[in-house]
Amino acid sequence: MKKKTKKHIWYFLFFLLNVIYKVLLDLSFTLVISHRYAYISGGPDVNYRKCFFSWVVFLVFFFLLRFVKDRKIKFASDVLWITSIIPSFSIFWVKNLETNVALLLVLYWFAFALGAIFISKLFAQRRFPKKVSLKSPIITFLYAFAVFFTLYISYKYSHFRLYIKMDSIYDARRETASQLSSLENYIFSWNYVVFLPLFLTHHLREKKYVLVLIDIVCFFLCFGIRGDKIVLLVLALCFFFFFFGKTKLRSNVMPVLLILINAFIFFGIVTDERISSVINGFVYRMLYVPSEAHYFYYDFFVDGEKLFLRQSILRYFFDNPYNDVVSILIGSSTKYNYTGSLTNLNNGLFSDAFANFGILGVVLYPVLIAVGIGYVSDKLQVFEYETRMCLGSVLLINLISASWIQLLLTGGIIVMLLLLMVLNKKPFSYKQIQINNKSIEFEKN
Repeated sequence: MKKKTKKHIWYFLFFLLNVIYKVLLDLSFTLVISHRYAYISGGPDVNYRKCFFSWVVFLVFFFLLRFVKDRKIKFASDVLWITSIIPSFSIFWVKNLETNVALLLVLYWFAFALGAIFISKLFAQRRFPKKVSLKSPIITFLYAFAVFFTLYISYKYSHFRLYIKMDSIYDARRETASQLSSLENYIFSWNYVVFLPLFLTHHLREKKYVLVLIDIVCFFLCFGIRGDKIVLLVLALCFFFFFFGKTKLRSNVMPVLLILINAFIFFGIVTDERISSVINGFVYRMLYVPSEAHYFYYDFFVDGEKLFLRQSILRYFFDNPYNDVVSILIGSSTKYNYTGSLTNLNNGLFSDAFANFGILGVVLYPVLIAVGIGYVSDKLQVFEYETRMCLGSVLLINLISASWIQLLLTGGIIVMLLLLMVLNKKPFSYKQIQINNKSIEFEKN
């Protein structure tokens, strides 16, 4: 009885934290973000009927996603819920955006929810792998390569710069993007989304503090090369999951994350501009821009020719229907970007689905993404808590602003799966079966 009561308390707490998050995000978008960045895509145009609609969607999807029972997939769906679903419908009413897009977003996320629920049921009976050892020669080689590659690329393009001012990030990014070769760009991305977080969490666990310091320096060198804010976010996630993994609350990570996120957004609303500019810059880039981009992509492609992956893996076999990369065409268009500056508005999830296959993509893509998330999440279980949580979170965050195909390559999914194939040569030592949401383990004969 006490266990059930405790479960209901956590459930209510999580619901309450989600409500607070939506309220704070609505206030941030309405009172701060839309005004501060009005020179880019226009200010607020509040529509309270659409506000009511956004809250109905909020309630429906919150309770629908509770049917995702597998813990790994549940965490992934909750991350997408916080970083994409809620912001997409908040900006819908704050800027009075196209209703057709909102309805298609409902369809997209409904298909994702059904896919996640179905996949979570498939994991009701699954094999539980033994943790892989990171004390192998290939890990030592990869670590040395990651450090020396970081030093090389930093010396070559940024002269060991550790930090870039926020107002200079986009200039530095454009400059570096034109200099990095395709191979260097791939390895650079793998470095800070797979290799460095893998090594940092491992070194923290092993208490190898000299190597931890080297890892931190490498993270800042990566940030200094191109000014990618996600690099600093990955660094923060490594430490958060390492220290949080030592607590008794590790199985309730989402409520704790929501408390921190709510505090972060709250301080962005109430503090003076010197502090809030950094906070709101993150909120703008991580939540506001990807959400607004869904509506821009729809407007561009509703009458425009669909891509059918011709700016992705099929670009070597079929002609590009547009004279430039679509993300640059949309991001630099004065219709969506009043400044007219050269901007690469890359986006994932709904934008990726609709741009490539229209409404068919809106139905099929989210199911494929749910399957992919389930598969990758399961494979990550061979790592310790802090490592798998950090790597999984980074992949999910990248999914917001990158196409699924792009994430397989530059996002490091294929590299990570190949690494796991090399490390996980031994057969499983244990089997885990869930019966009535309880886990039992027994040794394999």
